[in-house]
Amino acid sequence: MNILKELFPYPQYEGKWHFRYYISFTDEGIMNPEYFGYRGGRLEVMIEERQYPINEYRFLTNKKSFNWFSNLVECRHYNVIGLHIIKLILKYKYVKRINT
Repeated sequence: MNILKELFPYPQYEGKWHFRYYISFTDEGIMNPEYFGYRGGRLEVMIEERQYPINEYRFLTNKKSFNWFSNLVECRHYNVIGLHIIKLILKYKYVKRINT
C-alpha cells in the first residue's frame, strides 16, 4: 500500500501527486436581501500545471474576521496539509448553513 495515499488523501491529477497548491478567493454578489451584509464566494485551488482551478469550496459568512483570514491565506502556495487546514477553517468557521 502506498503510504502517500494514506497521508495525503487529496486526489491525483494526471497521474501525479502535487505538493504545491495555490489558493485564491473569488467574491460573488449576494442578491438576496435576507443576507444583506454577508460575503459569499469561493476558494479556488490551483496547481501550476493547469490553467483552471482543480477544485473550489464555497463560503457564505457575515463574520468580520473573514477579511483578515482571506488576506492572510490568499495568493500563497501551500502543501496538502496546509490546504486541508484552510479547508477545515473555512468549513467550520466561515460557512453558514442554509436550509434550502
